[in-house]
Amino acid sequence: MLEVRHWLEADKIDPDRIFAAAGDQVVRYGDLIGHLEQDTPDGELLRLAISRARVMRSERSRLLQHLLQIAPSRAEPTSSDDSAPAA
Repeated sequence: MLEVRHWLEADKIDPDRIFAAAGDQVVRYGDLIGHLEQDTPDGELLRLAISRARVMRSERSRLLQHLLQIAPSRAEPTSSDDSAPAA
């Protein structure tokens, strides 16, 4: 399926990058290509998991940017400096 290879190229994913690891078992993105290209329940589940992870990563990034916009900057003076009398 060209869609899988296009996705790997578009997101610049190194096939040797680790997808998951448990103990001494390691699964790399390149190991998943065959499963992703097959129209099987396992392939569909992998595509769904990867798609969901991409959405979650995008949402997390968007939320972080939103929080950074509403958080006050540390460089801004606070209103508690009003203790000095005006001259």
